[in-house]
Amino acid sequence: MGQPILRLRTTATKAALLTVPPGRHVIKFTNTSPLAFNLQLLSDTNDFMLVDEDQLLNKITSVPENINFIIRAEELFLALDDSIENFHLVDQKENKLYNLFSSYCEQAPKSIELSIQTCFTVFNQALYSTLRSTIAASGPGINVHTQFAWRCFTNDLLTPDILTAYEVKRP
Repeated sequence: MGQPILRLRTTATKAALLTVPPGRHVIKFTNTSPLAFNLQLLSDTNDFMLVDEDQLLNKITSVPENINFIIRAEELFLALDDSIENFHLVDQKENKLYNLFSSYCEQAPKSIELSIQTCFTVFNQALYSTLRSTIAASGPGINVHTQFAWRCFTNDLLTPDILTAYEVKRP
């Protein structure tokens, strides 16, 4: 199972906060007491499960952890592809971009309360990062015309150098 990350030894009342990063985690609790104990678990996730090992193993093996990520990424790239292919249709352009943007922003947890502008900025930065790595790996690099085309596509007038086309590159 691994080494313990939190150990509480007490003869009275004690509380502890254990913060784990997002993802799938298995936490094993071992309690010993000569009389009795009261253990309360609180979680801010939607799919917190408190089960024994057999039920947990059945749940883990039935659904891979990254299947939801793969489905969401596929939906996002299909929406991006559809938006790019229909970019020339001015009357449908706003709807396609809105669908692309909403498919991205609906995945944000409701507890962090992102504003529309913050979500739009984060979306653009993620898109630009993906484009930089894809274009750099596929060929000659990024020129000013490519950057202008993506700036028109995203309608981003605030980011100064979206694909680092103006960056001085040493030979």
